[in-house]
Amino acid sequence: MVQAIPPRLMKTQSFLPRTGVQLVLTATTSLFLLGSLSARAADKLEEFETELTLDVEPNSHEETKIAIVEDPSAPGNHVLKLSWVGHRGSHVAGNIKGNNVKLIEEPGSYKVTARVNFEECETDVQSLSLRVFDSQHETFQFTVPVEHAGEPGWHEIAWIISTDSPDTGGVVSWGEHVNKVCDLPLRFLGFAAAFKGHETKGGAILFDDIAIERINP
Repeated sequence: MVQAIPPRLMKTQSFLPRTGVQLVLTATTSLFLLGSLSARAADKLEEFETELTLDVEPNSHEETKIAIVEDPSAPGNHVLKLSWVGHRGSHVAGNIKGNNVKLIEEPGSYKVTARVNFEECETDVQSLSLRVFDSQHETFQFTVPVEHAGEPGWHEIAWIISTDSPDTGGVVSWGEHVNKVCDLPLRFLGFAAAFKGHETKGGAILFDDIAIERINP
């Protein structure tokens, strides 16, 4: 789900790993946040205004970078930046290292959103994924297509997570204990960008304002 949104003013307050089992389910994933909560209505989770320990996934190109930087369109506002150089490869990904923050603690369906800027992307970026992991260290990847590569401005991107049926919408799962079940709680792991034809000319994606909303009772 993609929705164009206007530029944001300064905030008021400062694919797949080689290891483990891989499992392709049937559909719709990485999220950065602080604080522990069970989402209710549109809870803001992360604005990237505090220091975080970030880590590039080992399967990414060696010159891939992830960092918190100043928003070029709003001085004083900070955003997450995932960047990479031109190379042949399926994807790049970045995580919060040692992240123990709970994303979802109760069963249900949730919408996770982020403001994303694709201005520095080439059209070789095919999809954007949110990654989470459960209490048994099974990682789930939820993916949406990228429709605004190279376009200026910020867009709202949404991923749907259903803890009762995580095997819908092209979800990929891997880990030490793969059972296709979201063993709660779910915790945020990171973001991944996949490339068309396993090749990219290089680029960068900016992320801001991660939020979550429960969409069923």
